[in-house]
Amino acid sequence: VPFQHGQWSGKMVVSFASEFSSGYLIGELLNKFELQDDFAQFSQSRLASAKLNNFSRMEPTLQLLGVQFDQNVARNIMTEQHGAATKLIYQLYVALEKKKKAGLTGVAMDAMRPSKMVENRRQHEIMAKIQAAIIQIPKPVLQRPVKAIEDQKIMRRRKEAEITYAEIKKFEKQMKKESVPSQELDTTPAITDLLNTYSDDEYIRKIQKRLEEDTFAREQREKRRRKMLREQLIAHEAQEEAYREEQLINRLMRQSQQERRIAVQLLHVRHEKEVMWQNRIYREKQFEERRLKEFQEALDREEALAKQEKIEQEEQALKEKQLHAMLAAKRAEDRYKKHYSICWEVVEQIIDLSTKIGEYRTLTNNLIPIKLMRDWKELFLKGKPIYEQAEIEIPLPDEPTPGQLVELDKMNLLDEKDYDEYKKMIEEWYPPEDIRANKPPPGNPILGYIIHRLLGLFYPPEPEPPPPVLSPFPIKGCILGKHFSGKSTCLKFLEEVCNIQVMSIDKLITEAIQASNENEPGNDFSPLQAESEVPTRNQIEVSSPCLNFSHKIPQLSVRAQLGAAAESLLKKGKSIPDELLVGIMVEAISRLPPESGWILDGFPMTLNQAKLLEKALTRRDPDQTEAMAKNFKPVLVPDPSALKEPPVHPPALDFAMLLEVSDDTVLNRVAFVKREGDQVSEVQFHDAEKDDSVRSQMQHRIIGFLETWPKLENWYSEQQNILIKVNAETEENLMCQRVKEIITEEIVKIQNKSTPRGKEKGKTAPASAEDVLPPPPIELPRIKPGSDEWVYVDEPLPQEVPEFLVPYWETVEKTYKNNIKATLRCLRDEQHVIIHYLSHARNHFREFLTRPDHKQEFVTQWQADYNSVADDLWEDDETKEELHQRVTDLRDRLWDICENRRDEAQQERNDIMSDGWLPDRLALLMNHIFSLMQNELDRFQDTKRLLHDYYRGMEGKIPTETSNEFTRIPLIDLTDKEQPMEEAKTRIIPLSVHRAASPEPKDKMKAIPIKIKDDVFSESIIFNFAPEEKQITEMWHNIVATISNMVRKATKELAGSAEAAKSRLELLKAKALAFTEDLQTKAEVTYRNMEKWLGERFLAEMSSVDILTEVARHHIETSTKIQYELVLEGVEFYINGDVKVFPDPLPPPRPPSVEMPTNGTLTISQLSTLHKQFLQVAPKGLIPSKTFIDIVYDLITLNLGSNSLPDAWLHLSIYDLQGLAAALTVDSDTVDWRIFLQAASQPWPLPSVTELLETLQRFQDVDVDGSGFVTEEEYDQVGLWFKGSEDLPVPESPTEPFPFNRQEHLIKFFFSLFADPEKDPPQLNYTEMLLYFASDPDSVDGVYRALSVATGTHIHREKQELPPEEAAEEGEEEEEEKEKEEEAESFTNEGNISLDTLLKVFQHETNKAADNHRFSGYMKPEDTYEVG
Repeated sequence: VPFQHGQWSGKMVVSFASEFSSGYLIGELLNKFELQDDFAQFSQSRLASAKLNNFSRMEPTLQLLGVQFDQNVARNIMTEQHGAATKLIYQLYVALEKKKKAGLTGVAMDAMRPSKMVENRRQHEIMAKIQAAIIQIPKPVLQRPVKAIEDQKIMRRRKEAEITYAEIKKFEKQMKKESVPSQELDTTPAITDLLNTYSDDEYIRKIQKRLEEDTFAREQREKRRRKMLREQLIAHEAQEEAYREEQLINRLMRQSQQERRIAVQLLHVRHEKEVMWQNRIYREKQFEERRLKEFQEALDREEALAKQEKIEQEEQALKEKQLHAMLAAKRAEDRYKKHYSICWEVVEQIIDLSTKIGEYRTLTNNLIPIKLMRDWKELFLKGKPIYEQAEIEIPLPDEPTPGQLVELDKMNLLDEKDYDEYKKMIEEWYPPEDIRANKPPPGNPILGYIIHRLLGLFYPPEPEPPPPVLSPFPIKGCILGKHFSGKSTCLKFLEEVCNIQVMSIDKLITEAIQASNENEPGNDFSPLQAESEVPTRNQIEVSSPCLNFSHKIPQLSVRAQLGAAAESLLKKGKSIPDELLVGIMVEAISRLPPESGWILDGFPMTLNQAKLLEKALTRRDPDQTEAMAKNFKPVLVPDPSALKEPPVHPPALDFAMLLEVSDDTVLNRVAFVKREGDQVSEVQFHDAEKDDSVRSQMQHRIIGFLETWPKLENWYSEQQNILIKVNAETEENLMCQRVKEIITEEIVKIQNKSTPRGKEKGKTAPASAEDVLPPPPIELPRIKPGSDEWVYVDEPLPQEVPEFLVPYWETVEKTYKNNIKATLRCLRDEQHVIIHYLSHARNHFREFLTRPDHKQEFVTQWQADYNSVADDLWEDDETKEELHQRVTDLRDRLWDICENRRDEAQQERNDIMSDGWLPDRLALLMNHIFSLMQNELDRFQDTKRLLHDYYRGMEGKIPTETSNEFTRIPLIDLTDKEQPMEEAKTRIIPLSVHRAASPEPKDKMKAIPIKIKDDVFSESIIFNFAPEEKQITEMWHNIVATISNMVRKATKELAGSAEAAKSRLELLKAKALAFTEDLQTKAEVTYRNMEKWLGERFLAEMSSVDILTEVARHHIETSTKIQYELVLEGVEFYINGDVKVFPDPLPPPRPPSVEMPTNGTLTISQLSTLHKQFLQVAPKGLIPSKTFIDIVYDLITLNLGSNSLPDAWLHLSIYDLQGLAAALTVDSDTVDWRIFLQAASQPWPLPSVTELLETLQRFQDVDVDGSGFVTEEEYDQVGLWFKGSEDLPVPESPTEPFPFNRQEHLIKFFFSLFADPEKDPPQLNYTEMLLYFASDPDSVDGVYRALSVATGTHIHREKQELPPEEAAEEGEEEEEEKEKEEEAESFTNEGNISLDTLLKVFQHETNKAADNHRFSGYMKPEDTYEVG
């Protein structure tokens, strides 16, 4: 509270309530304003008597000012209650400001003190005026949050700013009055405009200075006015005193005039009364005008405050939106960081996986086993590190490190994966094709029934919970959504329109607390008490011991007990647990009439509440697993009575509706919610306070909903499938109508489900005589064990049998699973050992090949001797011969070194091959497989013993602990020591002699000696590992025979288990052979690579020696010294240490030849494109002429850059194409497109009859079978009458391509053109092809040419006599033809021509189906024509 006119008594106020509790400062304040004359009697002591004295003396003054002050207010101030002194000071401030405006001084206040009767009335009037002018401020709420305190500070600053703005406005008005009237503004700017206009600091300081000066001037004027009034009052009192003395003297001196004076006084008194009455009337009028004025001012202030409140609400809404945007951005950033961290982890795992793959690629020569890739994939998908984090010590320490824990998790994960694959026989353990038909059955149903019966006797199942006792309701649901999404509006509408009860958790909690306060009595029996799942107060006391007071008031109802528990928690400042909320809700539901449905308002709010509500209403725990989850559950045998699919239970609610609304819409609704009416009741005031608290916590509520809704959405949409989403951003009536439609549809669905099916229509027809007759006997099929018709033996068992057999079977399954996992883990580790060993062996051998040698010493010595020869001896032949001999000696010496190094490397390779590692690894692999076989055998033997004891128990014989007469499989001894003898009672399967590990390689394995060819390359190495295969097979046969013997001696219930065991043993045998073969293959490939590297190294070293020899001999022949240093380092030869010598490189290959297009000629690629297109449309070769014209015309007009035709062809019109089709027409309306492509492929050499017959003869020579067809290879072998162009120039530059050989490519194209594409591989009918080439421009000559080809003989045409002038011209041609006829005499066999040949010639272009003419059925070989 700002005090502008008072000065405190010397010390700062530290605690407001504490300093004002004595009342001394309040009296001092009143004394400063000259309102408390007896301030000297006030005491600063904090004793109760001093406080009482101070407040008693200031009470009349405060009541005169109209300040509300009584004993309660004084007690609150003296006890330092929060807000009491603040409220009194604020009211005193308002009263003093009013007194200041009225201009009343302390003397005037004393003069205004009326009598006791009038004082009360005036006090009430003044109190009314002050109350009308005072702004009603509600009592501040205790324990306000930090945000409310900050808001209050902001409001206080705004009010101070408003006062300052008012003073500025007043000053501006005064300035405007002094200025020219014409410059006055039409409208007065608002406070925000003034703030924006006059926001200059210098201007504000001037105004503040002017205000301070005005204040000081007013204070001085007030002091002068008070002093003047005080002097006038003293003068008036002195004048009256003198007048009284004068009257007294006159009265004493003039006793005779007493009556006259009395009369005058009476008249004077009457006049005074009239004056006082007039003054009173005038004062009343002034008071009324003042009240009206103050009332108008109050209304103006209320209006200004309302405007200011609206502005503040808008600002607050804007701040809320900004805060929401900031929180949303923060949530988005958090989500981004979370996703980024997840992605970064995934990227790191991908990098580790890629690095691991790269490492193993180098270890395995890019042949990573698929098992390793699956293991790494499993670790990657589970988020486990690929690389080893720490070494697992055995035994594991008591406090393992984090890295060891990670490695244990990885080991357990891979063990579970391998065990699952082994049990399901998938991935690595998938049976091969040869044994896939013997896949074991899914399980022995008899054994499964026995095991589950024993478990049922040993672990009795928990009883099924009783059905819910709540009455069925027509509709049950809930409406969820954010605050201010419209839930209450929709539910209020549904409650009015439909017969639906709305259940609000807040209202129910209030009613429960009210029932607890009213001690609501309980009934003898309540449906809620019958449901043990619904938490009552006695159940809640387990988690909250403070609520245990049910023994005090056992007569209370359930609702009252729940309300008492809730009230106790709320009083302690704790939240109500979900169990108690669900209990209150379910208790309220149990009291509803069954004919009315109910809908929950905004409940449940969390997933836990939804699950508790589901459990309370349906008596089923959604989180509860199977009833036997806590007990032992067998995994090796199935339960024949188990359901394939679990029963589907309907959810507790019929629907769950979500009113979808955006956060911005919620904030807008919160900002513009208005209270109805100015005067509010006490309940409405508390509701408004509640709304204010909700608004202040809206951001937290929105965040809470966004955090809890995804889980609820998954629960109602995925698991229960009852979620319905409604858009709540539409108009209120549309949203309500939409919700009503959805509720109506749900009610109709529920009624349809609950309506029973109609009764059978009509009565059953009477049975006929045929129906009465008994049906013929039908032979029933054999009942399969485990089916529904199979009847199990359920003889009573003694209690000792389950107590003995169930723990026994638990031990069997546990031992089987652990042993299988341990063995598979050993196989997994063995794979890594094999990979690293073979990689180490390869790297070691490569390093051995690159070991240093002494060749450079001999080269250096030879070079020094060579350069030391005298200069005059270089041209001497004997010297050159001597030098050549020295080079030869050096070469032989270097060759010897290379051969010695080769022998040493060969010996090293033999040592690696014979170190015994491979046999030991094979034996170790076999031991692991034998361990798996032993586990399968133990499982079968344990099953046999359990069945034996079970059936003996039915006979009343109690099983006893006997010695285990189980068959054991001995493993291969990998040490030199002999295996210890087994116990006498343990039978051992006879095995072949085990091969023990030995340091001598010859005793361990026998390998064929390595033969080295002349070119230093070795042949393939063949390893003899037949004993391992034989030993695995013998082991398998012995185990299977043992199982068969056991089955013959046991009951037939064991047959299923025996078949499963045999199948798994067969799979293990196959996998053992595959594992050993794979290991042998890997070792063999490694040893072969060693041999290959050795040979390549030897050849490279020999080549470098040869290059050195050539260089030396060149210098000898040129008679020059070797100035540079010759360096022979390994397989490389350097000159002067840094110049490497390479052999001459091969010339680069020429680029392929490309056919250049010529004017009007189709290229080979264009011919091939047309051929493919025609072949797709008409594979037989005949195509309708219209289709042919369309195809060619499309290629001409729609040429989209494909270059399908030459440029000269692009100018052809449709008429040209029609003419071309008419020329190529074979039948009435068909075109042979092969003739078109044959003609379009020209130019090519035209064959003569002799060339055609020679080509035909060559084809017939190749066609040994006489089928008339040749393949492409035979076609290329024979060729045609022309060959590729042999006179093509060869370009000099090696980078230029050869010229394009068109004729060679045409020969290949003709095969693809005339070959039959339907045959695989394509074959060519060479006779048909040659008939195409027999065509001639002269039709008669063409017929004779075709007949010659068809008959294989040269048929001549009779010559006609020519005129003399033409005979001379053809004389020369006849001479040339004579030579050709002489050559063709061998093909001439003029005689008979069969009808088939004639038809073949004249119809081969018209009908490719052939042999369906009218003469085909009557034609005989002798039906021929004579040719004369």
